[in-house]
Amino acid sequence: MTTKEFKLSYKHFLETVTKHTHNSANKYVSYINKACSLPGMSDFWDRLASCDDAIIQTKYVEELCDAITDALADTECDIKRKDLRDMQSSAHVLLAFVSGQTWVKHIGICVKFTAIYNHRTLRSKFLSRLTTQDRIYDFGTFPINIINGIANRKKISLFDKMIDEIKVIYNAKGEYFYFKDVSRIMLATDGYAYFEKEGNVYTVFTEVPGKGPAKYVKLHAPKIDELSLDHDNPIEKELKKCISLMPTLEALSTDILDFRKTYKTIHKKLDNRTVLRNYKDKMITIDEDELIKEITEFLSKLSLTIMERSLNSSKGSKTVTP
Repeated sequence: MTTKEFKLSYKHFLETVTKHTHNSANKYVSYINKACSLPGMSDFWDRLASCDDAIIQTKYVEELCDAITDALADTECDIKRKDLRDMQSSAHVLLAFVSGQTWVKHIGICVKFTAIYNHRTLRSKFLSRLTTQDRIYDFGTFPINIINGIANRKKISLFDKMIDEIKVIYNAKGEYFYFKDVSRIMLATDGYAYFEKEGNVYTVFTEVPGKGPAKYVKLHAPKIDELSLDHDNPIEKELKKCISLMPTLEALSTDILDFRKTYKTIHKKLDNRTVLRNYKDKMITIDEDELIKEITEFLSKLSLTIMERSLNSSKGSKTVTP
């Protein structure tokens, strides 16, 4: 198959299976064209089109997904982040296209996957969410973006264990596997999310908030962002219990709250990100090693479960990590 013919078949998939418009399908192809500027990807389309083996094609597209993930993590990459996100969106649909994966459920319904996210991409997405969810409460703060920046300088990974142990519920009983054992998550034509573990496909389930016994239903996910991370124990609750045992974080929190009070008298915009971005250059000197030690111990008390974003938001708490 020629490169032109392959692109046309991908556009057909976009228009007929994933229900993109004609213009949107053209854009999705152009996003991959742009991704070919990434290191090692200049001949990507040619390699893909000249190969008839779905397993090898899948490997090629997974390499492209990883190259995009690397570029997103590279602070010196000169490609705009929006462009990289667009490339990523198309690459995961392309992965579903080349893999040709379908799954026949026990009731005989055939599900065709419309986007596939490999483990590495998902790990990167989850890490990004966890390191940008700063909290500022009246009693203390959790400025995780600042703390993670310190950890990165020291080449310390704060969230590896937490991400490994994200719970992925797979049935109406609430039983789960850990994310470390999930190889990929797939979105499908029926609007639900699925995942693969050791070659077996499972439906992703989500808890439905409410009083009484826990209820679990299939997680509806037309887009990957619908999979949010729910803190099993709210950060606010755990921080309130522990902050007096973390003197370095407590001192940092006191300084941040004092800064916010002063900042509030001058500026109207008071969202956490704005306050902490302006605080960064004025922060007090602290024992960074002790702070990392305190935060590592605190994070060990937290755990996460994948939950449908709309249901997570409806809980009305500050435990949502989109």
